[in-house]
Amino acid sequence: MGSPVGHTPEAGDIAAAPRYTARSSGQGVEGAAVTQAERLSRREQLRADIAKRELELEQMRAEESRLLEGCEHVYSDGRGAATGGRVKICSICGRLLKARDEKLWG
Repeated sequence: MGSPVGHTPEAGDIAAAPRYTARSSGQGVEGAAVTQAERLSRREQLRADIAKRELELEQMRAEESRLLEGCEHVYSDGRGAATGGRVKICSICGRLLKARDEKLWG
């Protein structure tokens, strides 16, 4: 909110202020200048990490969908919890269940 009332900044005040690099590596090292080559190498490292994490996330989502593919909920008396006609859903978890192939003739 500026300088205190009655105080004007002098040239020595501004020059003596600590200088931090703008988002160099998140550490804010005083007086350390980051070169363009360092920025580019850090960028490549981050992109490689992002690609690796995206692949891991994709694999986890695929595993989750395989685990949640079927539904085996049953009532306490042993009956299946699937309800519906052509489209079956589980009355416990609400998951859409795969229907068996219907025979249209014979």
